[in-house]
Amino acid sequence: MKKLSQNIVLFILFVSLISGYAVNGFSQEKGKKQLPDSLKIEKVDTTRVFLNDTVHKIKWETGGKAGLTLSQAFLSNWVAGGESSASFIGTMHLFANQKKKYASWNNSLDLQLGFTSQGKKFRKTTDRLEMTTEKRIYLKSLWFYDARLNFRSQLLPGYSSPEDTAIISNFMAPGYVFLTFGFDWHPGRGHTLLLAPLSGKFTIVADQALANKGAFGVIKATIDELTDIILTLGKNVKYEFGGYIRYYYKGNITKTTSLESSLELFSNYLHKPQNIDVNWEVLGKVKISEVFSVNLYTHMIYDDDIKQKVDEDGNVLIGPKLQFMELLGLGVSVKF
Repeated sequence: MKKLSQNIVLFILFVSLISGYAVNGFSQEKGKKQLPDSLKIEKVDTTRVFLNDTVHKIKWETGGKAGLTLSQAFLSNWVAGGESSASFIGTMHLFANQKKKYASWNNSLDLQLGFTSQGKKFRKTTDRLEMTTEKRIYLKSLWFYDARLNFRSQLLPGYSSPEDTAIISNFMAPGYVFLTFGFDWHPGRGHTLLLAPLSGKFTIVADQALANKGAFGVIKATIDELTDIILTLGKNVKYEFGGYIRYYYKGNITKTTSLESSLELFSNYLHKPQNIDVNWEVLGKVKISEVFSVNLYTHMIYDDDIKQKVDEDGNVLIGPKLQFMELLGLGVSVKF
């Protein structure tokens, strides 16, 4: 317990020092605010809208892009063995961003759904629904006040294997809501670092059967051992209060190669703060033409509340482990 308390104190001190530096620098500024040259840009990034000192009226920018990543293998009379396979992943990104002289409001919707077939087996490979709204107010130099609301879930039911009929996940089971307040730092074009010492995380399990098993960290149902009758239903919502850090980068490595990376860290002040939740996504693209590209996507997750395997009564058989996904294929994308 003493060690956990020291970890909490160190984490809060670190965030407070960073925040204090920004606020102190702002209080010493005199006269009219001047935005840094790094933020005075004419071409606005479709994912990250920076403030522009020449803008005086409210301006909305909307748009998006849709993409399809394909991979396929066909075998006929192949003596070495194997099965034909095909897979596809559809993605869509929509945004609506508003900017003023000293503030911006960014809104985005991301959808991702993928399937694969091997022989006669057909299953889902990836499923993502994410919505974000973020308000930034210019503070000083490269710093912004930041308030952010993020929602994540999936669209379709999930199964452990094509033969299973038992659902292990579903829409809003889980659903994650992050509410963060802090400071956003822009050290250079394409780089942003969000430090949010005041953050709330809500885990929603709307599927009552999963909630009764205590899936995704919610409190499971209490059951009479003799009659197997449910005495109290499992909770559908779990609340966590802690600190949140997000590093984001998007830029070009070469003229034809781009990289996008998002690393998110969350520590729950109220329970096991040393067990930090990790969510890291990386997307690399090698451009072939205006439409076609070779895409490599990786996604790594660690959440101490997600158990790998539980029995019918909700007892943990295999605890939390590092989750990893990698997707490689030929991508087709269209901007609008």
